[in-house]
Amino acid sequence: MNRVRLGAFAGIGAALLITLGWIVGGLVQGAGYSWSRQEISDLGALTAQHPWVWNLADSVSGLLIVVFGFGLLAVVRSSRAGRIGAGLIAVVGLGSMIDGVLREDCALSTSEACQRLQDEPGLSWHHQAHDIESVIVVAALLAAPFVMAKAFRQVDALRGLRGYSLATGVAAVAATVAYVPLYGDPGGGIAQRVLLLISMAWIAVISISMLRSNAATRMLST
Repeated sequence: MNRVRLGAFAGIGAALLITLGWIVGGLVQGAGYSWSRQEISDLGALTAQHPWVWNLADSVSGLLIVVFGFGLLAVVRSSRAGRIGAGLIAVVGLGSMIDGVLREDCALSTSEACQRLQDEPGLSWHHQAHDIESVIVVAALLAAPFVMAKAFRQVDALRGLRGYSLATGVAAVAATVAYVPLYGDPGGGIAQRVLLLISMAWIAVISISMLRSNAATRMLST
């Protein structure tokens, strides 16, 4: 299996696994868990029920996203924007890989006890590192579709994805803008999940296009 096909399959696998992870992780939580209000990261917190479900899915999907990024790089490496975009995707993957290790202490978005802990005696180093890493990952996730849209314009095999990539970037920014003021309130958890679904669908669509273009190249070379 060549690098492009491996990356494409990894991208599809990542999109499916991370989506399945937060769905199943939410289903196995106790009655106190709020899909509408709470962050997805709360599923892997030290206070969560069965945190391994989300943490494992998050970390493994992160590894798959890194592999996807390297596969995509083989297609867009002639473009500077493509190299930067693939790097941003790799950052997203690396962040997800360590996400399952740098766990939250508690559900900061909805727990008053956790919010009091933030002030005194303070949250753990891994909780604080998790928050910093999350900001970096979201920033890379929002920037990648716009950067890749420019790259796709210069790559014949994926040129048709330019408009879709721009639309994905706009939709992801809109979901983030909705999420920030709703943090900890009804709708905040939904906005975050919409952001993740938009981003994972983008990775899956690119992956499928990579498989098709790779198959067409193989047919022409035979």
